[in-house]
Amino acid sequence: LWGRAHPVKADNSIEVAIVQGSTHGPLRAEQVNVPLTPAQQRSAVSTYEAMTERAAAAAPALVVWPESVLPDDPVRTPWIGAEVARAARRARAWLLIGGPHLDDRGRISNSAYLYSPAGNLISRYDKVQLVPFGEYVPGRDWLPFIHHYHVRDEDFAPGATHKVLQAGTIALGPMICFESTFPLIAWDLSRRGAQVLVVITNDAWFGHTAAAAQHQQIAVMRAVENGRWVVRAASTGISTIISPEGKVVAESQLFRPAILTGEVALITSPVPAERFGPLIGWGLLGLAIAFVIAPAAMPRRRRKAR
Repeated sequence: LWGRAHPVKADNSIEVAIVQGSTHGPLRAEQVNVPLTPAQQRSAVSTYEAMTERAAAAAPALVVWPESVLPDDPVRTPWIGAEVARAARRARAWLLIGGPHLDDRGRISNSAYLYSPAGNLISRYDKVQLVPFGEYVPGRDWLPFIHHYHVRDEDFAPGATHKVLQAGTIALGPMICFESTFPLIAWDLSRRGAQVLVVITNDAWFGHTAAAAQHQQIAVMRAVENGRWVVRAASTGISTIISPEGKVVAESQLFRPAILTGEVALITSPVPAERFGPLIGWGLLGLAIAFVIAPAAMPRRRRKAR
C-alpha cells in the first residue's frame, strides 16, 4: 500500500529525520509522579505522528522520536501501538522511538522501540545505565525519609545489556539520555558493529539552563571518539545531527517543535578510539589530575629552595 521503504543509497548513506515534538515545556521535579491525562497522551502521540508524516517528504530511511515520547507500553496499549505502526507505514521508514516497557513481572524499563517500514515492532532496547535518584533510588528500603523528596515512586528496572538494533541492513547503536555521557557504552556499540549512533533523550528537566547544551556537546565527543555519525533526538531540544568530525550539521532550538533531516553515512571501519578508547579516557583523566596537582606542588618546592 505504501510502496517500498527508502533504501540505503549507493554510497552507503541514508536520509534520517528527527522529530522534536516539544509537546510540553520545562519539567519540574514535583511532576515526576504526575501521569498525563488520557487527552494529553493522545495529543502527544498524534503530534508526533503528524510531524512524522511531514518529515516523510525528505524520504528518510530512519525516523527518530525522543526518549519517553510514548506515554505507555505500545504492546500493552493497543491504540498507542496502532498509531506508531501507522506513522512508520506512512513514512515508509524505520522508526526508533522512546517509551516505557512493562514486563510480565510488572517491572518497568525505560526503552527504545524499533518499528519497521511495514509497521511491525522488530526489536527493543531497555536502558542499562539508569540515573540514580532520577530513574531509581539506591538503597530505597534504607531511606525511609525519601518520600519527602521528588523521586520516582517506582524504580525503573535496568536492561540486561547494551545492544545494536538491526534496522534491515542498518546497524543502530542506541543510547538513552544519561548513557551518552559514558564513552565505554558508545565504544562498545561501535565495536559490536553499530554504523550510526542514536541518542534519544528527554532534557526538559534542565529547563533553560546550560545543562541542555552541555548534554548535547557530550554527543559531539561520542561522534569524534568513534568516527560515527550521531543522531540525537531530544523531546524539547537540543536535537542534532553530528558528523564524525564533530561538526553539528543540523540543530534545533529549545522548547520549539522541529523536524531535522539530513544524510548520514553508515560507517563500519574501525577507528583508534574503538580499540584504545578506555586507555585514552584514563590517560586524559590522569593528565587532568596532574594539572590539578602540579600548581599545588610547585609552591612547596620553591619554599624548600629558599
